[in-house]
Amino acid sequence: MKLARALLVFACAAHLAIYLVAAPEHVADTTWPDHARFHVLEAIFWVAAVDVIAAAIAWWPLARGERWAWWALALTWVLVHASYFVAIIALPAGRPPNASADITLGITAAIFAAGLVAARRR
Repeated sequence: MKLARALLVFACAAHLAIYLVAAPEHVADTTWPDHARFHVLEAIFWVAAVDVIAAAIAWWPLARGERWAWWALALTWVLVHASYFVAIIALPAGRPPNASADITLGITAAIFAAGLVAARRR
């Protein structure tokens, strides 16, 4: 369970770091409407909250073997990690201009998924 916990917590920290680096430029972009900038800032807080809560679930309830914790983290993967790629499919013209976000968020999603697989095998 230590490996699963480490992978999940690392993925949460990396995911949050990626958003804290990439998203603030949109908040500061005065060419965007204020309402759009508001929602980006709101999304940064949401991402931070979800990542911190998911890391806490991985660190304590999942490590204790509480079954609900795995399901909560699996739902987090679908709603948080996979959502970036669903957004690309839904609005391909709005995707980031270079592949760095695709690559880093893909790696983060894969690490999170590996943590889920490791936890499930336990």
